[in-house]
Amino acid sequence: MSKNRFGAVVIFGFSIAYGMIALHFPVPPAFNDSASPSSFPISLSAAGIIVSMLIFLLPATSAATTPELTSKGILRVFLLLLLMIFYGFVIKIFGFFVSTILFLSIGFSIMGERKLKVIFLTATVTTIIFWVSLTQFLKIYLDSGSLSKFVFGLLNLD
Repeated sequence: MSKNRFGAVVIFGFSIAYGMIALHFPVPPAFNDSASPSSFPISLSAAGIIVSMLIFLLPATSAATTPELTSKGILRVFLLLLLMIFYGFVIKIFGFFVSTILFLSIGFSIMGERKLKVIFLTATVTTIIFWVSLTQFLKIYLDSGSLSKFVFGLLNLD
C-alpha cells in the first residue's frame, strides 16, 4: 500500500469517527431549522470521506514524483506549529485583525515567500475577506483585542 493510499485510509477513518461524533451533538430548541450546530461538522465529515475515497480509488502517481521529507520540511512544520500556538496566545491581545495578518505574513515567510509586497498584500486581503464574511454575513463577533481597547480607552474613542 502506497503512502497516499495509507493516508486516505487514515483520513477515511478520522472522517467517519468525526461524523459519528457530530451526529450526536445536542440540538438546542432554537435550532429547529435545517441548519444546526452539527451541520458544518457533518459536511466536513462527508467531504473528508469523499476525498479519501477518491484518493484511494484513483490511480496513484509514481513514487518518483513524491517529494522527500527533508530536514528543511520538518523545520517548516515545527515552525508552523509554533506559529499556530503563538497565534492562539496573541489573538486575545492584538485581536483578530492584527493577529491574523501577522500569522499569515509569518506563515508565508516560513513557507518560502520572500516578496514583502506579496506577503503583506495577500495576508491583508485574505484577512479582510475572512473578517467581512464572518462579521457581516455570519454575524459572528470577533474581539478587537485588549490592546486596541486599551489604546482606544486612552484616546477616549470607545
